[in-house]
Amino acid sequence: MAELSRDRLVIAGREFSSRLIIGTGKYKTYEENAQAADAAGAQMVTVAVRRVNLTDREKPMLVDHLDPEQYVYLPNTAGCFTADDAIRTLRLAREAGGWSLVKLEVLADQKTLYPDMEETLRAAKLLIADGFDVMVYCSDDPVFARKLEDVGCCAIMPLGSLIGSGLGVQNPVNIRLIVEQSSVPVIVDAGVGTASDAAVAMELGCDGVLMNTAIAEAKDPVLMASAMKHAVIAGREAYLAGRMPKKRYADPSSPLAGLVLVTKRGKGRPPADNISASHQAWGGVGFCLFISLESFFRFLHSFENAVRGEARHQIDMRSIRGRDDKSRRAVYANFAGDCPLAVNGNPNCFAFSTFAQGVDLKTIFFRDVENSVFSQGA
Repeated sequence: MAELSRDRLVIAGREFSSRLIIGTGKYKTYEENAQAADAAGAQMVTVAVRRVNLTDREKPMLVDHLDPEQYVYLPNTAGCFTADDAIRTLRLAREAGGWSLVKLEVLADQKTLYPDMEETLRAAKLLIADGFDVMVYCSDDPVFARKLEDVGCCAIMPLGSLIGSGLGVQNPVNIRLIVEQSSVPVIVDAGVGTASDAAVAMELGCDGVLMNTAIAEAKDPVLMASAMKHAVIAGREAYLAGRMPKKRYADPSSPLAGLVLVTKRGKGRPPADNISASHQAWGGVGFCLFISLESFFRFLHSFENAVRGEARHQIDMRSIRGRDDKSRRAVYANFAGDCPLAVNGNPNCFAFSTFAQGVDLKTIFFRDVENSVFSQGA
């Protein structure tokens, strides 16, 4: 936790403890904007230079609600569709407020507000040459992201999805590639719709998240700002902690390692330390199989005794040879009454199974009382 307390976002030499940047557009009032910024714990706010009143004292001013001494103002070029417009806008912002840390965005069209990457790259080169520290809004193309870093941009800001769409991070693979290749902060800009989107962006390894519409157009902007604050913190901590690997099959929450095997007497011992978990698991399976087989053989033994009736059910055929028909029928009738497997109670035709000497299963059929013929099948 001590290491986490020292975890800071550093942009162009400026250090921030908060990794959440919020916008200043679409709020009902500047007062609501200020409350949301406070709830979000933000230390930096973006300002659309062409849309926000920064100088006319006759009208409500943003600086009256969001103190420039408390928040870092980040002028941006929202609404610019050419590199020249973007450059001109940021030069005016520097003259008005002395800002040199800026956010560059050059849009391709009104429908998608997707960045025009060729114009963006051209503007970035000229602004950096003019002494600006440029944080740049860009597509999620790793190639262009690398080019922007190579020309000197101090932060790469790929879109999660289209501005104001609330679709969340649509291409996490590319975002991750940009994170892995970049040596400057990577901040997801645009597309966040709810707290889970912010957490996903941070879990990918991004250094921060910038959002406006997700908070400003929520039913309760101040409460959503608080939710975003906690989501960014949770996502960052999860990334630093390192998630578990994904697996294709189940892995029990309570491992079998150290399992005590209980015997019939209620005694047991833990497995030896040098036995692997897999061997212990198979040992447990073997133990259960042994118990099952023991019960099965006990049943067979009981079944054998019931069928054979021990000595009581053994027939000495020689003792009934030569008897008259009435006597022979009496002997068989007595045996059939004791034998549970007599066929329909017929003493002249019945069958029973015996576990002969505990090894071979034999079936004995009494078919002919007169000749005492036995048929045995192994």
